[in-house]
Amino acid sequence: MDEKYKVKEDQVLNFYDEIGGKHFKLQGEVLEEYGKMKLDIYFKSIGFVISVLGIVGIIAGFGFTAFSFIESKLLFFLGESILAYGIIKGIVWVQSVYNNEFKSIEKEYNRHKKFYDERNELFFVVYKQLIDPTHEINKKDFENLQNKDKESLILFKYENGDVPHLIYSKVLYGCLIIGTIALLSSFFIFSLLYFFIRH
Repeated sequence: MDEKYKVKEDQVLNFYDEIGGKHFKLQGEVLEEYGKMKLDIYFKSIGFVISVLGIVGIIAGFGFTAFSFIESKLLFFLGESILAYGIIKGIVWVQSVYNNEFKSIEKEYNRHKKFYDERNELFFVVYKQLIDPTHEINKKDFENLQNKDKESLILFKYENGDVPHLIYSKVLYGCLIIGTIALLSSFFIFSLLYFFIRH
C-alpha cells in the first residue's frame, strides 16, 4: 500500500500556496519576460532597417547630387560601391545578430516552458489529492514533484556550448572608412595631387 501524507484542513491553503501558487506566479513572470525580450528584438530589428534605409538615401543623395563636382569618377564609383557593400553587409550582420539573439531567447523560452509543463502535470496529480476531502497525498507523487522542483536549479545555468555574439564588425567599419575616404577623395584628388606636384 502506498504511503500517504495527511494535510490538516487548516493547512490546505498554505500547502497549496507553497507547491502551487508561488510556482505559477514565477512561471508567469519568467515566460512574460521572455515574451517582452522577443518583442523588443522585433522592434529593434525593424527600427534598425528603417534607420539604415535612411542612411542609404542620404549617402546616395549626397554623392549623386554633387556628381558634377567630382574630379575622379573611378574613385567616386569605387567609394559608392564600397559604402553600398558595407551598408548591405551591415544590414545582414545586424539582422543575423538579432536573429541569433531571438533564437537564443526562443531556445530558453522553450526550455523553461517544457520544464513548467512537466512540473504542472506532476503538480495537478498532487493537487487532486490535496483537494480530496481526505487531504491525503501519495508520498511517491509528492516526491516526484519535489524532484522536479530540484531540477529548476539548472534552468538558469549557463551552457558552455553557447558562443557570445560579436557586437562589432571589422568588415563593416573597414568598408565605411575606405568607402568614405574614396568618395571624398573623388572630389579633390587631382587638385590635391596638383598642389603637391607644384610644391
